[in-house]
Formats: sequence, structure tokens, C-alpha cells
Amino acid sequence: MKPAKRKHIYLLLLPVLLLVTGCGKQSYYYPEEDGGGLSIFSNKGFNVFTCLLDGRGWKTVDRDYGRRGSGSEFDIKKQFPGGDYEQLVLTWTGGYMNDPNQYESIRLVLSLPAGFGMMEVNALSGKRIALDGVNSYISYEAPSGAPSVQGPGTVFFQTMAVSQQLSDGNYTLKTAGLLEASLDSLQLTSGRFDHKYSTGTPPF
Repeated sequence: MKPAKRKHIYLLLLPVLLLVTGCGKQSYYYPEEDGGGLSIFSNKGFNVFTCLLDGRGWKTVDRDYGRRGSGSEFDIKKQFPGGDYEQLVLTWTGGYMNDPNQYESIRLVLSLPAGFGMMEVNALSGKRIALDGVNSYISYEAPSGAPSVQGPGTVFFQTMAVSQQLSDGNYTLKTAGLLEASLDSLQLTSGRFDHKYSTGTPPF
């Protein structure tokens, strides 16, 4: 089967897959044609992040259950550096596609006014934000104790939505967007992310 036909079949099957397996339970990876391993851009809760690091494909680990944090491809939390602002931190765990056993992390750190909550986070939806490389930045942490690098960049949140379910009190987070950064001599390009999960505690 030709790649173009495979892609069309993937897209036709997406609603069926999500109904059968449930959003946020595992990862779905649908590569672009001739995209160097990049996943298609989506906001369906596929639980995947891909990018190019100096032109090499990088992808998050596959999620095999519905929760975030340790063992998952994605985590989100609040950080308290002190002063009149706090930081929203999104972390992706993965590695180069030709070396899947070498786990690394890419982190987005975004400074927001102190005391921010769901309303301020949801207001990020639809916004493109410039990261100054100091208070708001992208970082790359290699394995084996190598020093991390950080730098300026941009992030576009196509979707950022946190809500609490009235039925069971659980929180649901959906986020999808695009990411680029200059990390010293390392260039992160064509980053795209798409995640959804539910948790019994506030996500940040």
C-alpha cells in the first residue's frame, strides 16, 4: 500500500480507534509522509510529542496507561522559583528515533503570574508565546549525566484546556501545539505535541 493511502486510512480510522480504546489511555503515532519521523499535527489526545533536534527525529515514549507523571510520556506541574511569578512546566520523556533505549527529556518552562490556576492556564489556548530563554525557556536534558542546555524559543498552544468533572471530581487536561527553540548550538524545530489525560488531583 502506498504511503498516501495509508495516511488516509489512518485518518478514517481515528474516530473508531478513539471510541474503542478511549482517549488518553495510550499513544497513537501517525508519521507524516517524508517528515523525518515527525507525527502529524493533531489535537485528538494522541499522547505524543515529536520534533527534530538538528534534523534528527525525536519522539516521546509510548504511553501504556492513562495517567501522567513517572512512566508516562508527558508531565505538567507548577514550579515556585520565588518572586512575583511562578512557572508552568511541561516535560516530555523520549529519545532519538534511532536510539529508543536512550531516554532523555525536553522541558517547556513558562513564567506566569504568582497564584495562577486553571483560568490562567486555559487562557493560553490559541496563543503564541515568545520565550526569552531566562524566565521562560525550552531545555533539553541528555542522559548519562550530560549537562542540560536551555534557550529561547516560541510555543503555540492550539489547545490548552483544564476542567474538573462534576460527576466524579476528576480533572481532565487537553493540550496540543507547536514548539521551536535554539538551545546553544542545538536547534529544536518542528515540535508538535498532543496530550490528554485525567487525574484525581489538580494537575498543577
